Amino acid sequence: MWGVQDYIFKVNGLDNQSIWCVGQPNTLDPEFDDYIPNTNAWAKWGPIDLSSAVAAKASFWYYCESQPYSDYVRWGAYPTNAFNMNEARRVSGIMTEWMYGYVDFDSLEGGAVSLIGESNVYLLFHFYSNGDLETDLGAFIDEVNIAWDDGYYDFEALGISFALSDSSWAYEAVIGDTMLFKLDWKAYGSGVTPPFDITCYLDGSPLYTERRSVDIGGSQMVWEETYTDPWIVSSGTHTVGWYLDSSREIEESDETNNDTLLTFESQAPNVPPWIHFFHPNYGDTAATEFLITWEDEDPDDNAMISLYWDFDSLGFDGYPISGASWIEEDDTLDCFNFNVTPINEGEVWVFAYMTDNQVETWQYSDGPLIVDHDWNSVDEWDSGRYTDQFTLESIYPNPFNSGTKIRFGLPAAENVALKIYDSMGRICAEPFQGILSAGYHEISWTPGDLPSGLYIVEINGEGTQQRGKLLYLK
Repeated sequence: MWGVQDYIFKVNGLDNQSIWCVGQPNTLDPEFDDYIPNTNAWAKWGPIDLSSAVAAKASFWYYCESQPYSDYVRWGAYPTNAFNMNEARRVSGIMTEWMYGYVDFDSLEGGAVSLIGESNVYLLFHFYSNGDLETDLGAFIDEVNIAWDDGYYDFEALGISFALSDSSWAYEAVIGDTMLFKLDWKAYGSGVTPPFDITCYLDGSPLYTERRSVDIGGSQMVWEETYTDPWIVSSGTHTVGWYLDSSREIEESDETNNDTLLTFESQAPNVPPWIHFFHPNYGDTAATEFLITWEDEDPDDNAMISLYWDFDSLGFDGYPISGASWIEEDDTLDCFNFNVTPINEGEVWVFAYMTDNQVETWQYSDGPLIVDHDWNSVDEWDSGRYTDQFTLESIYPNPFNSGTKIRFGLPAAENVALKIYDSMGRICAEPFQGILSAGYHEISWTPGDLPSGLYIVEINGEGTQQRGKLLYLK
């Protein structure tokens, strides 16, 4: 008899065994032992019902090391359970690699015998050795497959999915988008099928029809896919259905697996999130830490933000800022205290990665942050300098939590009004109104009981105006 072993096998990634021609005595092992003289070992698969088959085949892999000519392995089939065989082929001698073998059940004994139509067929392997002591490993069989064709075709509808106009996969059906419906399906049988219809219905009405045939060849089964024409997604709940051989022109072995349905609800368009940095900006300097501030928006309220720093404002290829990962977009603070002590002195840029799982946004700060570990205050304000432009020089500190200083330059003496607006455009304060001389000036502002938030400072001269943003954090 043949025995299962795990020393020599065809490596297929599925199993680590084959059958060996020597199964008795069960103490034998091909890793250490050869087959014995006078071996007469049979292995059988069956019974196989080929009464409705029009074609049938078995395939396998074999390996043999035996005495040439006198010792051999052969294979074939027989219409009953017996130690007999209508032979397909035999091999003998020393092999160096696994070989592919097969049995055509309609062409045994050199084509003289066919077992198509028989109901009790057995696939057989037979290893024989004569009585001398010249032995070796023997024969091994692995990966046996048996298939038959009943003469019918069969179409099987599988899954429905969304696709974009270029046939790439779509995440969901979004109102207003142009999309396709894709059907994955299989065709079973052999040869080329007669023509048949494939139809797709959307909400009960025909959306797409295609007439085609499939060249299955001798493979028994092929995978196919079909796409509809483009459809502009409308709102509401929809049902899409695919039907293979929708006119039932082809008699199939299974008529119950030709259709599939999918019900879905179209989704509102996703509004991409956005983010803008207030700070850092040009002139911002930090010795040990710096408060990064920004504004952002995602109408779906599901975006997340991660912050990075970079030596330049190109490529979005910087370094993660420790602790600033996956910050919720609807976080009311919209700020993060950046520890710059591990960073070498010089200019660094901050950028954000923001995603709502559909759209990714990358954004650098408007200006760099100057890292200066010896810095402890702003430069002394030089009121003696003059300028030829009406300018808003700086707002410092910004963000602030008690008060800030607004610095601006006048090219000539003029009447100046300084006003503070909230984010809704309402005037909250008027820190200064009067005539100032040419040169640079500094006006302090304390919000007092005003709430935290974004404010706008506006400086009006005689026919000129400058604006800037303030972020008040209590």
